Amino acid sequence: MNYYDTAVDFYCTGEDDTPNIEEMLNDKEWAFVELDEGEQEMFTAPENRLDCYRLVLRANGTGYYTAYGKHTSEEFWTEEFSLIQLTA
Repeated sequence: MNYYDTAVDFYCTGEDDTPNIEEMLNDKEWAFVELDEGEQEMFTAPENRLDCYRLVLRANGTGYYTAYGKHTSEEFWTEEFSLIQLTA
Protein backbone atom coordinates (compact mmCIF):
# COMPACT_ATOMS: atom_id res chain seq x y z
CA MET A 1 0.00 0.00 0.00
CA ASN A 2 1.36 3.43 -0.90
CA TYR A 3 0.47 6.78 0.62
CA TYR A 4 1.66 9.95 -1.02
CA ASP A 5 2.89 12.18 1.78
CA THR A 6 5.17 15.17 2.29
CA ALA A 7 5.40 14.93 6.09
CA VAL A 8 8.99 13.66 5.96
CA ASP A 9 12.37 15.28 5.32
CA PHE A 10 15.47 13.62 3.88
CA TYR A 11 19.04 14.44 4.87
CA CYS A 12 22.46 13.34 3.67
CA THR A 13 24.65 11.36 6.05
CA GLY A 14 28.37 10.81 6.15
CA GLU A 15 29.23 14.48 5.68
CA ASP A 16 31.93 15.82 8.02
CA ASP A 17 29.77 18.70 9.20
CA THR A 18 26.59 16.67 9.95
CA PRO A 19 25.70 15.36 13.40
CA ASN A 20 26.80 11.79 14.12
CA ILE A 21 23.78 9.66 13.18
CA GLU A 22 25.16 6.51 14.83
CA GLU A 23 25.53 8.42 18.08
CA MET A 24 21.95 9.72 17.85
CA LEU A 25 20.55 6.23 17.16
CA ASN A 26 22.60 4.66 19.97
CA ASP A 27 22.97 1.24 18.22
CA LYS A 28 19.27 1.09 17.29
CA GLU A 29 18.03 0.62 13.72
CA TRP A 30 15.67 3.56 14.17
CA ALA A 31 14.59 5.87 16.94
CA PHE A 32 12.28 8.77 17.59
CA VAL A 33 14.58 11.71 18.20
CA GLU A 34 13.56 15.09 19.55
CA LEU A 35 15.85 17.81 18.28
CA ASP A 36 16.74 21.00 20.08
CA GLU A 37 15.83 24.30 18.44
CA GLY A 38 18.13 24.97 15.49
CA GLU A 39 19.63 21.47 15.54
CA GLN A 40 17.78 20.40 12.38
CA GLU A 41 19.57 23.12 10.39
CA MET A 42 22.86 21.28 11.06
CA PHE A 43 21.76 18.40 8.79
CA THR A 44 22.64 18.57 5.10
CA ALA A 45 19.64 18.33 2.77
CA PRO A 46 20.00 16.72 -0.67
CA GLU A 47 20.88 19.15 -3.46
CA ASN A 48 17.95 17.84 -5.51
CA ARG A 49 14.50 19.28 -5.17
CA LEU A 50 12.46 16.29 -4.01
CA ASP A 51 9.08 15.25 -5.34
CA CYS A 52 6.66 12.32 -5.10
CA TYR A 53 7.07 11.47 -1.42
CA ARG A 54 5.64 8.03 -0.61
CA LEU A 55 5.08 6.04 2.54
CA VAL A 56 5.21 2.38 1.47
CA LEU A 57 3.48 -0.11 3.78
CA ARG A 58 4.19 -3.80 3.18
CA ALA A 59 2.08 -6.84 4.07
CA ASN A 60 4.93 -8.18 6.22
CA GLY A 61 4.42 -5.36 8.74
CA THR A 62 7.25 -3.10 7.59
CA GLY A 63 7.33 0.27 5.88
CA TYR A 64 9.68 2.88 4.48
CA TYR A 65 9.61 6.34 2.88
CA THR A 66 10.80 7.19 -0.62
CA ALA A 67 11.13 10.41 -2.59
CA TYR A 68 12.53 11.26 -6.02
CA GLY A 69 14.60 14.13 -7.38
CA LYS A 70 12.16 16.37 -9.27
CA HIS A 71 14.24 16.69 -12.45
CA THR A 72 16.74 13.87 -12.02
CA SER A 73 14.49 10.98 -10.86
CA GLU A 74 17.23 10.11 -8.35
CA GLU A 75 15.68 7.97 -5.61
CA PHE A 76 15.96 8.71 -1.89
CA TRP A 77 14.70 6.29 0.75
CA THR A 78 14.75 5.47 4.42
CA GLU A 79 15.61 2.15 5.98
CA GLU A 80 12.70 -0.23 6.45
CA PHE A 81 11.07 -0.01 9.85
CA SER A 82 8.72 -2.31 11.72
CA LEU A 83 5.18 -0.95 11.91
CA ILE A 84 4.40 -3.34 14.75
CA GLN A 85 7.35 -2.05 16.78
CA LEU A 86 6.43 1.54 15.92
CA THR A 87 2.83 1.21 17.13
CA ALA A 88 3.53 -0.92 20.22
